Amino acid sequence: QNMPPAANIVVSNIPGRADKQLYLGGAGMTGMYAAPIVPPSHIVNFTLVSYLDTLCFGVGAARNVIPDTASIAELARQSFAELANTVTTREHVKNPTP
Repeated sequence: QNMPPAANIVVSNIPGRADKQLYLGGAGMTGMYAAPIVPPSHIVNFTLVSYLDTLCFGVGAARNVIPDTASIAELARQSFAELANTVTTREHVKNPTP
């Protein structure tokens, strides 16, 4: 049965440990991965998961609305690269505002 969309975009942020390696059964966790779930009546879900010094970005979408999520992921990758090229760290800014 078709239901009207409850939301167009869902954004999930799952912060992981940035300061400490996690272990399970003595084995160090090597990464966390985004697995965006698109519930019925939703269109797209962007999920960000962080762990240590890594940020994982996932895209999930209703196939009948957005059949090619790989293109969205590639555009996001390009946008993150563009942002990284324009960001200046506080050490390089004269008189930074706290």
